[in-house]
Amino acid sequence: MMLDRRETLRDEKKFIISRPVYEILRSRLSAALDSDGHYGKSQPYLVRSLYFDDINMTAFRSKLNGIENRTKYRLRCYNLDSDYMVFEKKEKRADKSYKLGVRVSARLAEGMLSGDCDCLNCSNEPLLREFYVLSRYRGLHPSVLVDYSRIAFTFPTGDVRLTLDSGISSGAYSTDFFGREVAGFPVLDDGFSVFEVKYNGILPPHISHLFEDLPLTLSSSSKYCMSLSLLL
Repeated sequence: MMLDRRETLRDEKKFIISRPVYEILRSRLSAALDSDGHYGKSQPYLVRSLYFDDINMTAFRSKLNGIENRTKYRLRCYNLDSDYMVFEKKEKRADKSYKLGVRVSARLAEGMLSGDCDCLNCSNEPLLREFYVLSRYRGLHPSVLVDYSRIAFTFPTGDVRLTLDSGISSGAYSTDFFGREVAGFPVLDDGFSVFEVKYNGILPPHISHLFEDLPLTLSSSSKYCMSLSLLL
């Protein structure tokens, strides 16, 4: 079942923030906006993403080389719930993005991680058939695993989504997607987090007002590239 199909190009901005700024944002956003409906209002939940790249590390190198049009693939779950996993393709066009996602079973996810994914060639989902072709002919394989705690807030006008991601850690070339504890290393310096702002069209002024006075460091790097850069 295809889901989360966002063909509209969305603006996406990322900021590196300190712990004090994180706490201010958490308080302000919690008071002004609705949570995204996962696991209670303003309560963090675990996001685990396993990114795939090909034998030429095209996704990684495209980002480092500043190529504006690029693609990356990832398998994602929340709070280590193996009953709800999503395989996603994210397209970037400069500062805008859109993504496609499809639900996958634990059995199918295991096949994608091990390379035993012949069954995807007959799938009714185009995204899964695309994964099969890329794995067979371009060597798409698990590249890096990333864990973090997320608090997310939404606003319906403009499909606004604001996220606070803390405790970002990574395990390189790990396929232990279902492990309760994956050995990893911190991606950011102690006390720093990532604040992401995503929206369609124009960000409503009353939302931008919530953080425009704070010291935010704009970042062009993704969690995938930040993680892999520490290893190469």
